[in-house]
Amino acid sequence: MLSNSAKYGIRALLWLSSQPCGQFVSLERIAAEAGVPHPYLAKVIKALARKKILVTKKGLNGGACIRPRRKSLHFLDVCIAMNDPIVRDVCVLSRKRCGGKSCCSFHQSWKMARQNMIEFLKAQELKCQNPARQRIVPDFA
Repeated sequence: MLSNSAKYGIRALLWLSSQPCGQFVSLERIAAEAGVPHPYLAKVIKALARKKILVTKKGLNGGACIRPRRKSLHFLDVCIAMNDPIVRDVCVLSRKRCGGKSCCSFHQSWKMARQNMIEFLKAQELKCQNPARQRIVPDFA
């Protein structure tokens, strides 16, 4: 139901959330541990950093980490950052924006299923698992 970009973003963030908060992890390691193809992961990480979900750092000790002091992070945030079809109002049958005025035969069923999926994604919160070991990382707001 979700795009590969959203699935890979969620997998990467789930793995990163098990690491000490503020600790940069190389993209190679994230790719290996989360089971995400490295070239695809680089694009996903860039999109998540652009939406201020992750912090990235170049160089020898660079990589990515979940932005420290972020109030909350839900699976839906990842889907929004990746512009997943579930968050866009797209008709399942025609792939065009659904205006709701000239509804297709599938509209009502899809609308309910989509809303249930969005509620599920909103309810899934990611938290840093090791807050006691949090390192200070500048918040590049």
